[in-house]
Amino acid sequence: AKHLTYIERFPAYCEAAKHNFSVLGAGNITVVNADSTQSVDILPEVDAFYIDPARRGESNKRVFALQDCEPDLPGLLPELLKRSPRIIAKLSPMADIQMTLDLLPGTTSVHVLSVKNECKELLFVTERGADGREPAIHCINFGLDGRQSFLFTLEEERNAPLIPAGRVAGYLYEPNASVLKAGAFKQIAVRMGVKKLQVSSHLYTSDQLIPGFPGRRFRVDEVLPFTGKLCKGLSKTIPQANITVRNFPLSVEELRKRTKIADGGSVYLFATTLADGEKVLVRCTKA
Repeated sequence: AKHLTYIERFPAYCEAAKHNFSVLGAGNITVVNADSTQSVDILPEVDAFYIDPARRGESNKRVFALQDCEPDLPGLLPELLKRSPRIIAKLSPMADIQMTLDLLPGTTSVHVLSVKNECKELLFVTERGADGREPAIHCINFGLDGRQSFLFTLEEERNAPLIPAGRVAGYLYEPNASVLKAGAFKQIAVRMGVKKLQVSSHLYTSDQLIPGFPGRRFRVDEVLPFTGKLCKGLSKTIPQANITVRNFPLSVEELRKRTKIADGGSVYLFATTLADGEKVLVRCTKA
């Protein structure tokens, strides 16, 4: 960017920023000690506003709802759009996407950003004069194997058919954190040619390995019906495994306690529910 103006209400933060910008040789940044809600009337016209609302309220308590953050972005939005055609808001990964869209009319895209399968941020891009079309949802995960991406709209997700799997096939798929956060549960099955194990399980299966699936891919070695008898002797055949639960009555800790399976190793064990309601343990290795 040719020039940036950084507005920060805490003087100590401003001094730290000035020092850092100087060390980095970032001479195109002007630091202003002010409250954005009080200085919005004197702000110049710019190409874009990038705003990162404070996520801590009274007594330094962490907050997630947009209306509880400071400044009040929904209230500030009309004035900001008078001075810029574009606003980029960096929000908590805990924020509800649909509720936030209702609070930020004119949003044209949402970017759900994850690093190593942990959702880190949501970026909402709002534009002046937006035509009201459904915003594009970009699911991005940066992992050890590179970048995974998936693009869809909430309308596509609403209209997508649910494709249930009658059985666990040869391969199992777990979408990455960005896809799960964005809620592309049906659309990913349609787009990638896989079938969903159960409406609430968010695990998928196929007979052939699907390249480019935005998440983890596994080869299914065994499907075990979940019973108390099975749990008692399971550690003899699977002494160590990485356990994941999806739509299952027990937590990972509770399942480990029952089975006495240690953490780690090359075996992956998915505890889940199938379309007919059966509870199973799916033993896998990475594909």
